[in-house]
Amino acid sequence: VCHFAALLFTTGLLSHCPQREFVGINLGYEDLSIDKMHDYSVSSTCNANCHCKMEWNPVCDRNSGHMYYSACHAGCTAMTKNQGSTEWSGCGCLTANTTFHNLIHGAKPHQEFVNQGYCEQDCGYREYILMVTLFVTVVASFASGIPTQQIMLRVVPFDQRTLALGINWTFVRLLGFIPGGILFGVIIDTACLEWGESCGKATSCLVYDPFKLSWTITGLGNPSYMIQSSHHALLSAIVCKLLSILATIIGYVTYRPSDLDNA
Repeated sequence: VCHFAALLFTTGLLSHCPQREFVGINLGYEDLSIDKMHDYSVSSTCNANCHCKMEWNPVCDRNSGHMYYSACHAGCTAMTKNQGSTEWSGCGCLTANTTFHNLIHGAKPHQEFVNQGYCEQDCGYREYILMVTLFVTVVASFASGIPTQQIMLRVVPFDQRTLALGINWTFVRLLGFIPGGILFGVIIDTACLEWGESCGKATSCLVYDPFKLSWTITGLGNPSYMIQSSHHALLSAIVCKLLSILATIIGYVTYRPSDLDNA
């Protein structure tokens, strides 16, 4: 029951917030919709004369919800302090996006400035779904630990149970805990949209694709499959969990009680 509950509620990890609109990363300087397949550049004609450095310092255009790599990449020329927050004005790169945005949504022209930091994002009910399903998944996964261990101890001879525990935990450490962190790191990296740079080398990920990230975290399988299609990740998670359930059923069916079990 615990295995089935964990399998069912694992799908709650697919709940995620909407993708942020980063101009030059997943959104063009004159585009209105996100295109994850297009290889955009944070450099454009509107910021060509700024000679911007690749220093991650995101700014937000609160009117359109678009974000930029930095104030320099937004083409801003002046900085002011307003009630404890930093505002950048004279941002030439906002002109194209703002014009298209106003034409589509019928909005009135507004002052072209950006604020330091990320745009506020309302995830709605999604974060509550994630918290509830994650809690149930963790509880169900740990609750199945003791019954699984009892099954393992009862399907081996009484005088070999200590050895069975040692072998079991050896495989858990070697095949689970040790490579697990590395494997998950590789899996999570496949969902990265923009990498930071330092001295010409990639550092940590700056922007993730939340849709692909939710699928890859849900999955435990071959990373090469996940790079090709994140849908394989969920399939791998289901297969791994079903194998665990199958092993538990086989252990239960093949168990033959002995007199020592009742001792």
